[in-house]
Amino acid sequence: MPKIPTTLAMLTLCALGATGSTAAENNQKPSLPYPTVTENLIISGAPVKIEIAPVYDNKTWAFTTRWDDNNLNALNMQAAMAEIGLKGSFYLNGSREDTAAAFAQQLSTSGTSVGGHTTNHLYLTTANANTVFDEILFNRIERESETDTTLNSFAFPFGRFQERSDPAALKRITRAWLNSGFHSSVYDRFIRSNPHMPEGYASTVIEVKPGDRKINAGSFRRQMDKVLSNPSAAQTHTPVISVGVHPWQPAAELEKFKSLLAEYMGRDDFWYENQTNISAYRFQALHTSIEPVTGQTDAYTVTRPRASIAGAAVPLTLVLTGPKPGKITLNSQVPGSQALSSQTLSVTPGQQPDTWLLNLPYPAYEPTTSKIDWLSCGPGFADTPHTASEFPGIKVELKPTQKGEWILQVTNDSKTELRNGSIILRLPPAYAQGVYYAGKLDLKPNESISKTFSAELDSHEPIMTDGAEFAVAQLDFTQGGEACRLYAVYRGEADTTAQNCVRDAFASAGPFTLDSIDLQQLVPFSAPDAALTAIGNTPGANWRISDSEQRTRFARDRVTISSTKPAWRQFAKPFSRKPSFIPVVADFTLPKASTVTITSALNIALVAIDGQEVTLEDNATSELPVGSHRLLLVFNTGKMIPFWCDYPQELKVLADGKPVSWLPAPKTE
Repeated sequence: MPKIPTTLAMLTLCALGATGSTAAENNQKPSLPYPTVTENLIISGAPVKIEIAPVYDNKTWAFTTRWDDNNLNALNMQAAMAEIGLKGSFYLNGSREDTAAAFAQQLSTSGTSVGGHTTNHLYLTTANANTVFDEILFNRIERESETDTTLNSFAFPFGRFQERSDPAALKRITRAWLNSGFHSSVYDRFIRSNPHMPEGYASTVIEVKPGDRKINAGSFRRQMDKVLSNPSAAQTHTPVISVGVHPWQPAAELEKFKSLLAEYMGRDDFWYENQTNISAYRFQALHTSIEPVTGQTDAYTVTRPRASIAGAAVPLTLVLTGPKPGKITLNSQVPGSQALSSQTLSVTPGQQPDTWLLNLPYPAYEPTTSKIDWLSCGPGFADTPHTASEFPGIKVELKPTQKGEWILQVTNDSKTELRNGSIILRLPPAYAQGVYYAGKLDLKPNESISKTFSAELDSHEPIMTDGAEFAVAQLDFTQGGEACRLYAVYRGEADTTAQNCVRDAFASAGPFTLDSIDLQQLVPFSAPDAALTAIGNTPGANWRISDSEQRTRFARDRVTISSTKPAWRQFAKPFSRKPSFIPVVADFTLPKASTVTITSALNIALVAIDGQEVTLEDNATSELPVGSHRLLLVFNTGKMIPFWCDYPQELKVLADGKPVSWLPAPKTE
């Protein structure tokens, strides 16, 4: 038998230029390379038609659950699910004191798994591209290393991945998500209605919601009936049903949940599984090729993603149509050896006449990854280095060069060989190509390698380059018979200097209840050089400007209306999703007399300029004279703002259709 090597699958993403334009427009071909394994399938007997089943074991549906956030009640939900044999996944943010490694590890048992939900639960549409990439990928790395399991499925915080007022947000978020290595999302619109998502690359689910706090059995049954009564219509984009969204149910409601979901257990047409394994199967189903071997009537070449990339070594189900096959074997060459891996397989009858189900396991040298860790690189980890891992003696360093290259160095000072490995470099969305596959990784003790990647930026816009640059080298390998993963994680140092932009020009105060403040008393703060004194004696009374954390994370065209200080967060949290007033003040200059237009995502309750209240006509002021001016806006937040986190708001202040020139933020007292 000829040698069957591990090969490279390359998916061309014609719609994924780094700035959101097409590859043709950017004269580039962004790609998502990943390593594959190739096997030889021999089916003796009469010829058969071969098809890949959309769901494992050719079930009609995959059935799972999805629960978001670092919520301790997730443990109660997991216990309730275990009582009725229900499986699913918990989409976690970064480690916190009471929801750290032990929490994630527990949620990775009893048939459940962990998915990605970003490190800090930010509104990703408000963040710069480096922050988006860091939030998505570092969350994956941290939780993988805690649980020693792979994360392949993702849920967006607040369900937000696009914004009507900022169409480019979807483009950069999609690129960051793809470059991070996820290939499944619980939001079907992100996968199937996204012009920047490569068709057929990623998988998704049909969401069915029982109720986050109170179980609504009637609504849930109606949702399920709609799906199950017409499978052909419901399955136009996915055969996966996902129950969720938040594990906020108290004990009495969990009892109702168990009773309700028990109605859907034990069905022969359901594959009950967690989302990690379902996503691993779906990635195989979408990306496996089966080609007849030229000149042979019973031999086929099977090429599929490696188990480390899919996320788990779930067997792939083939549906064979025709006479019952005779002997079936699946062969491949063990990497780095002349030995062959050979498995004799059998079929089971399918649901239709003359159909047979064949489950193709991965070869023994392709197990599910079970040992994962990471090592820190770069100045961004100076205060929180992570220099020890589960792999003593294995050293990695990833760093950029002045020439625009990235260099990865790997040294094996352990006593065990690294075998059957691969290297993938993951870069932020500003790069023309965000994913590089560097080929095989085989490293004997006392050996080292160095890889150089020529990577070019194709966007220098602040939204793409602001923040701390974040890049990762992903090393998958076998050591001592165990499938392992080690990340080299580079985080740069952000420039936190205040810029002449909306984000850094404004001082803000509040929140205030609508009946606690007379808006006219705020007008004097718009007078040039007026002192920004406290408005009362609460933590929200003092004026504040953007801090280094906000300058690192957020887009320049958004006004920061919150503080990162714990005392302010505690004070402001009760105002969340409730109408409140937020006053903001900034200074700007006009090179000539102009009218100024002001638009915001928030309702503007008051506008004052240079000590006088101003009435806007079609969002525009009357003509203002040349020179510097002070602007006061008072926002009515309505029910939009969750003050437990940052939610910077887009604000446009234009003179003659162009942004005004902002001056440094007013001094606060």
